[in-house]
Amino acid sequence: MRLRSDVSHLLNTNTVPTSIEIATVQNALDSLDGRISTLQSQLCRLEKQRRQHRAILSPVRRIPLEILAEDIRLSTSALSAGAGALQRSLLTRLWNGFSFTPSYPPNIYHRIVSWFRRSGSIPKSLKYGANFSYCQCTEGVGKECFTLHPALTKLLVEGPPLDHFTLVVNSPKYFREWTAAMDAATSPHTTPRPWDSLRSFKLKFHEDYENEREWDNSSDPAESIFLNLPPTMTSFGLYLPAAGRTVFPDGGDERTAGLNIPANVLESLTEFTIRCDWAGARLFGVLHFCTNLETLTIDFHHKSPLELEDDHPILRMLSHRPISLPSLRALRIRNTATIDVLRYMKAPALTHLDFSMWSGEDPDFADKLISFLDISNARSTLQSLRIYDLTIPAAELRRSLSNLPSLKRLTLELTKFADAPLFVDAHGDQDKITNVEPDLPSLEHFELLELAHDFPIREMLVHLKRRRLNERCTLTVAYMSKSWLRCTESSYWDGYAPPELSIRSLQVLESPSQAPDTKMPLNLMVRISDYTGEPVIKKFSGGPPRVTRGKYIIQAPTFPFLLPSSSATIMARLQNLAHLLNSNAVPNKLETATVQQEIDGLASKIAKAKSQHDRDVLEKQRKCYRAVLSPVRRMPCELLGEIFLLAVPLILHEDNRCAVLNLGRVCKMWREATLYARRLWSGLALEPYGQMSYEEVVSWLNRAGNLPKSLEFDPNCDYCDCYKGAYCNSTSPLLAKLLIEGPKIDHLTLSVLNTGCFQNWLRRFKLAGKESTSRPWDTLRSLSLTVHQMVNSEWEDGPVAPSRSIFKSLPPVICLHLYLPEVEPYYGDSTPGISIPKVFLKRLTEFTIECTWPGNHLIELLKGCVNVETLTIVFDGTTPFEDGDAELAALLKDPIRLPKVHTLRIQSVGPGAEILRYLKTTSLTTLELGFASWTKDDDNNFPERTRLRTSLSGLTSLKQLKLDKVTLSDNLFVAGTPAQKIPVQPHLPSIEHLELLELPPDGAKTVGFSVLKDRTGCAPCMVTLSCQKGFTYKEAEFGVYELKKAGTSLRIIPPFQH
Repeated sequence: MRLRSDVSHLLNTNTVPTSIEIATVQNALDSLDGRISTLQSQLCRLEKQRRQHRAILSPVRRIPLEILAEDIRLSTSALSAGAGALQRSLLTRLWNGFSFTPSYPPNIYHRIVSWFRRSGSIPKSLKYGANFSYCQCTEGVGKECFTLHPALTKLLVEGPPLDHFTLVVNSPKYFREWTAAMDAATSPHTTPRPWDSLRSFKLKFHEDYENEREWDNSSDPAESIFLNLPPTMTSFGLYLPAAGRTVFPDGGDERTAGLNIPANVLESLTEFTIRCDWAGARLFGVLHFCTNLETLTIDFHHKSPLELEDDHPILRMLSHRPISLPSLRALRIRNTATIDVLRYMKAPALTHLDFSMWSGEDPDFADKLISFLDISNARSTLQSLRIYDLTIPAAELRRSLSNLPSLKRLTLELTKFADAPLFVDAHGDQDKITNVEPDLPSLEHFELLELAHDFPIREMLVHLKRRRLNERCTLTVAYMSKSWLRCTESSYWDGYAPPELSIRSLQVLESPSQAPDTKMPLNLMVRISDYTGEPVIKKFSGGPPRVTRGKYIIQAPTFPFLLPSSSATIMARLQNLAHLLNSNAVPNKLETATVQQEIDGLASKIAKAKSQHDRDVLEKQRKCYRAVLSPVRRMPCELLGEIFLLAVPLILHEDNRCAVLNLGRVCKMWREATLYARRLWSGLALEPYGQMSYEEVVSWLNRAGNLPKSLEFDPNCDYCDCYKGAYCNSTSPLLAKLLIEGPKIDHLTLSVLNTGCFQNWLRRFKLAGKESTSRPWDTLRSLSLTVHQMVNSEWEDGPVAPSRSIFKSLPPVICLHLYLPEVEPYYGDSTPGISIPKVFLKRLTEFTIECTWPGNHLIELLKGCVNVETLTIVFDGTTPFEDGDAELAALLKDPIRLPKVHTLRIQSVGPGAEILRYLKTTSLTTLELGFASWTKDDDNNFPERTRLRTSLSGLTSLKQLKLDKVTLSDNLFVAGTPAQKIPVQPHLPSIEHLELLELPPDGAKTVGFSVLKDRTGCAPCMVTLSCQKGFTYKEAEFGVYELKKAGTSLRIIPPFQH
């Protein structure tokens, strides 16, 4: 809209308008505001329509339903209704399990039956946990027992068929009453009960029961509590109560207590798990009848009950004539300080052995293991061995692992043997080194988990070079803490690792409990069989399928494959499907039908096979055919690329680059996914002595297309003599060339020893780029600068003039991350200063600073950040603001104005988040506060709740608040007083999401949930709560139902998940 001609002269002059002209201009402004509002509303509608249309093209719509079902099944959140596609029979595994407690109403029966009905014919599992620390039936006559839930009884009497049932009770008395109630509810006309057809049953006695627990199982087998166990059960888990918290009848103890499990039940078991810390020989009285066991797990509950039982007559007899478990293939020993149990049993068919120690030391571990293997004659059958949390001399461990010719997988987790190397040279004739000890010729997977950061991995690799390998071996290494030794894959290979060994490093875990059970090696396995049926095992990294000297080669990235015996018909059919077996191609409808026909035919052959070898061969073939029909093959490349992005960091170091390249070498589909995920190629970390050339870096970054690109350079040195005229360690010719004539760079991360090194680099950079007109350096949008030392820095003798500052030579970035060195180690009480030109600060829209300097320096910098929208301050656990400072006292009356800041993050903040009192952020919508590790015992450091409430008060526009590691002595939220005229203090009327993370185990009680329900007239709020280990969640304690009525919902996440 143009102004009228009679006021147009005011646009180009400073003439004072008349009252008529003022009214005319005001009308024009009102008209323009109306048009802008109309256009903005149109723009919002158009953007909404664009988002809706883009959603139609989203790759999420093309995810196979089987994969989507697995994601939902593994998720802890509840299944939301309304997605019609999720109701199909493909997703039946989502509905095959249900868990409930005594707090559920009696009419839950119909909901459980309806839930199970959706799972179709898939085996169903049910869990009932009456594991409260008390039971109201002990309070007096007429009180209902928590164990006797009517819905549970009805489910096991007349409900749908069940495959597995888990029952948690407080004592044997309650289990006896529960079985009696179930028998009473069974009528003569009842059809076969689900209880009688159970395949698997787990009975667990609750550990934290407060009342006196008596083991009142009768010594008469006819009156045993286990008399009515399901006759069809083949898997049984029995978790007995701890001996120290159990009262045994007639003044006896655990040595005389009876278990009396019926022999016919034990004889039918193929899998048995028992938790028992009772002394004596009761355990072996049970194992004596388990003649058909294939898998046995014994948990000693952090005790060694057999350690002092050598004089027991039954154990003395068993030490000479051990119990034989002829079918046992897997044995797991849990939570014990010794492995004395091995002295009293033998397992001639054993293939898998697993020890999870407790105290970490067993001086006779090697002798007991060797004796057990010799008596069992299991050295030639043992294929897998895992040892967890054991401290043992390397020579003893070496002796334990000797003469195991069939061992394929060895896992040493938290196993300490650092006094000497595990592998040593074996000498032959004339004292020549012929091999290493232990030999382990069949080893395929060697896992070293939770190692100390100084574990001598390279010394081990030197000895492995001399090892004779019958199979290609994959070594998996994972370190205990984040200070793990960093060795790239190439450095392992370069002169240390034998060519038959592939190395894989795992990311460090947040907690030992998160250690993965299964791992996926990066090398591909290929099994080859000639026409005679004799398998010839070879491995290679890739390549097309081919026929060589009468041997048909099948490459299977997911499942190993063996061809059947000689048959021209079978070979012809396999050749027609070879392109599917050797790739991840998606089969068409005709090929799908053919593969399904093969699977059905193999199923009938497996049922008719006479020998275990034939069944194994046919089962491997069926697995390979099933892989052809795997829904993973139908996964969109876009989503597969997103998964790859989650597996590697955004800025890739040398080992990460190898991982990306290896992903692209798996198959054609994975290569397309890596190329489609352009962010994989958008960031590189340059090493000072790296092997990448300028052309290779440019070629790598060009694969990112138009995405913003990032570079990182860290010289990784502790000293530099460049101020004496020597070569500067921070100099990188490759980086300089990239920033002068390379592709456009969006973000640069630089780490220098001091600003003197950085100035030297800038001078050489300027000389090298004199003739360049448009440099990537000049168009940088974001810069991250880390200075490690104060020595030889421009701040060493106080603040320099802005014209001499290094920031004067920096490009006009709008995003700056500045990490300043520590001051106190060099200067004590004296303080150098920093000065950044105001013109430089005024351009910034995002600013991150980490410093331990006094608060007045930070305040001076913040005063110039008038256009910053995202501000992050890291204090590194210090308290830079001192009480009594005159400048800070003045700021309380006139705070620093940051009018455009909408996101404020403060990490490692001190008590009470005092910095908030000196800032005025009128546009703030998101606030994140990460507190340092203050403790209640330190009164000086303990966050004062009144200060924190005061700091948060007045943030009326705040929508998101995150408090990390906050410790409070009293409630954070309290009821407001009549004088304040607010229901809750701090008020926070616009808050939509409140996150309280890593609270102490009892920290949830100091939040003040009880007053949040009084937030009437405020926006609905979502509260996310996470406490440290030891936290227990009780709905009544938090007042969840009152919160929901007030529009506030509560989300609990377990430790380490966030």
